Amino acid sequence: MGDMTPDLVTRPCQGIETQGIKLFAERLAPLAVTVGLILVSLAVFDMRRLATVLGGVPPAAVALAFGLVLANTLLSCVRYHVLLRDLGVPQPFTTSLHNNAVSLLGGLVFFNFFGQSLSRSALLRREGWSPALAFVVTGIERAVAFALLAAMAVAGALFIFGSMSVGLDHGGELVYLVVNGLAVMLAGFSIGLNHRQRHLLRGVIRDKLARPVLRAGAITIGMHAAMIGAYLALAMAVVHDVALPDVLAVSVIIMFAASLPISFAGWGVRELSAAYAFSMIGQSSEAGLAMAVMIGVLSLTGVVAFALMSTYLPTGRGSVPTRDKLRTSLRIDCVRLLSWGIVIGCGMLVLFQVQLPTESGIINVNLADPFAIMGALTMGAVVIANRRWRTLWQVAGFNRALCVFTIVIATAFFHGWTVFGVTHWALYNRLLGWLVLLSYVFTGALVTSVLGRAGLMTMCRVYVIANAALVVVELLLRFVGPFFGLGTLAWVWDAFYGMVGNPNAYATLLLLALAAALSGGPLVVRKGCAALSPVVLGLLLLGVWFSASRAALVALGCVLALYRYLGVLPWRQLGHALGIAAIVIGVGYLIRHVGLAQGIITMYIVPPKLSGVDMLTQVQVDRRLSVQEGWRMWWSHPLMGAGLGAFMHQQMVTTGIPLVIHNSFLWLLAEVGLVGFLGFMVLPVSIVRAAWVDPALRREWFVATALGGLLAMVVVSLAHDMLYQRAFWLLLGATLARARHYAPSVKHTLTTRHGGRFYDRTDRRD
Repeated sequence: MGDMTPDLVTRPCQGIETQGIKLFAERLAPLAVTVGLILVSLAVFDMRRLATVLGGVPPAAVALAFGLVLANTLLSCVRYHVLLRDLGVPQPFTTSLHNNAVSLLGGLVFFNFFGQSLSRSALLRREGWSPALAFVVTGIERAVAFALLAAMAVAGALFIFGSMSVGLDHGGELVYLVVNGLAVMLAGFSIGLNHRQRHLLRGVIRDKLARPVLRAGAITIGMHAAMIGAYLALAMAVVHDVALPDVLAVSVIIMFAASLPISFAGWGVRELSAAYAFSMIGQSSEAGLAMAVMIGVLSLTGVVAFALMSTYLPTGRGSVPTRDKLRTSLRIDCVRLLSWGIVIGCGMLVLFQVQLPTESGIINVNLADPFAIMGALTMGAVVIANRRWRTLWQVAGFNRALCVFTIVIATAFFHGWTVFGVTHWALYNRLLGWLVLLSYVFTGALVTSVLGRAGLMTMCRVYVIANAALVVVELLLRFVGPFFGLGTLAWVWDAFYGMVGNPNAYATLLLLALAAALSGGPLVVRKGCAALSPVVLGLLLLGVWFSASRAALVALGCVLALYRYLGVLPWRQLGHALGIAAIVIGVGYLIRHVGLAQGIITMYIVPPKLSGVDMLTQVQVDRRLSVQEGWRMWWSHPLMGAGLGAFMHQQMVTTGIPLVIHNSFLWLLAEVGLVGFLGFMVLPVSIVRAAWVDPALRREWFVATALGGLLAMVVVSLAHDMLYQRAFWLLLGATLARARHYAPSVKHTLTTRHGGRFYDRTDRRD
């Protein structure tokens, strides 16, 4: 292994400043979700009755609940202190108490996880430790607490409702989500990671994370018990003629809802869920709302009280372990640990998307968003520490291109604000959505610049295998499922749509996987399983075919032509994959159309758009309408556009039905104008120019992946609104960043007690 120097957790950080992180948090608008839900509560529920219920709560019940809330907060400080100790940070308890109380206040200002992590990052930096450690500690806390609450909430739901509906006609989405999630995890870990990586991952979990997680779990159980006691103390004071087990079950359901990362400190979500849950046990919604409001106020008061009290406690600096002690102790390089966690998490979860309805459209929330935001913040800390921002990318002017388009989006948003006001679609999907996409770009850059080509290869391989696993699940459910009574699963489309709810978006994800798999890098499977490569490629091709997306098929042909021109196309593997896909399509045709099981399989064997039968007439009408109206909007505002969100606002005002422009380039012209469109084009032009100038560079598999993904996005975006596909921006950032750009300061391998690197020689292409 050679000489191992102290890593980023056990070595004081130098040069990392917190100003950028503070500005990042302060400039966001994090209160909209909570404020909206509170306004809904004020509009729906009887405020006079609520005031009556609140006035009837005995002071003794309030005092008991407040004492239990304080106990919960104290245990939270103990958990934070214990986790830091287990991870090698010798910090006095009074310091941990103060820092945790301040971070809890930070969680009230920003989303709980990120508010706490940002606050802890600044405080740990002041103590001389790596800010990345804050995300590891907070991640462990949140994961353990969420898992325990989820288990208790399921038990509570079973107790109250008698059963949980997971039927295939109603609730089949839950079955589908669980099956796909398990398939992606199994395939990603067993095939996406090589043997050495799996071995070292088990070692990291066993040697470094098992003890902290178990100890955190034990303390978290005590925290939950104290909070449940507070809920019970208040609930029994506001309800009558209800059994204690019912109140207990309702309390854990409310706690679980409040823990979801979609509000601030649970405000809004806790109140609405309490009102609904109380109505399910025969109590008034106002009683549940009153209890939730009191819990929220007491929790906030408790956090503020601890924060004020901690300022008067003596604090001290913990001793930094010596170099000799480091050689014999367990060590965690938090930047590298986070990077590997992001590699695996983003590669799998970026395929899972949830759509939340709002008054003016749909907000897309991806399960990989927390990983991406963590990665972007970590990348920011690394960049500030190394002070090498300009040379991060292989493409000259890439930073400038990102800044230009960010200015374009922000300007268009304020333009729309002045014309027709702020809409949810413009604010969340477009403006904040672009910031989320930027986080994916810099998360991808973190993977490559810190972990090198090994990290990039692993992320691409996990992403490819995860896509193939989703295709396998959907094939089995649609081909074999009907013969086992699963034919009633409520498919929204006969076309494949994966976990993103849209066949065209799903086909785009598959195209990106094919771009990575066909680019010439060792991305499809790990070494030793080359025989699976044609199978994986065949599954991806089947997914594109069964998605029934004409744009995706055209884009696939364009990507193959590009790779043929670049000389990276694996002809033999592609031929075998096409043969496998043809066999499966033929078998499906025989089963459905020759009478073997006619009408049972709910899927398109031959996409109707290609066979001359258009079964999506309304979709085609909407597409034509959106393009026509988009052109009219651009001609009316040719230079500066109509403002961000103008088209969606126009559709909601005129028809009441949300509709987007089914052409990303036309959308840019219509809403940001010709000036903004040219500003955006700086981005793809800079990428193509860099590859064109250097022929050797464009033959590298990672650059070929970027070019193939870019071409696929361009072609599909001509017929659909696909610019905001997170997977594309993740791959773009990862493939264009310089490998091991920050290796001199982030050079310590993630080791276990038995030693070893988290990659082997076959994966290194630095």
